[in-house]
Amino acid sequence: MMDSALLISTPEGASPDLAGTLVANNAVNVAAYAHGLYHMGHRFEKEGDYYTL
Repeated sequence: MMDSALLISTPEGASPDLAGTLVANNAVNVAAYAHGLYHMGHRFEKEGDYYTL
């Protein structure tokens, strides 16, 4: 899996704070995605719905 943080480009004239925010948000998204993958292996079925342990 490519590190999507490497795909972020800063528009000309954008503030460094904006770029930092984009990178920070991306890191959170990647962490949430990894966390979701972890939970995919830890699910149980209850009344037809899935719940994470």
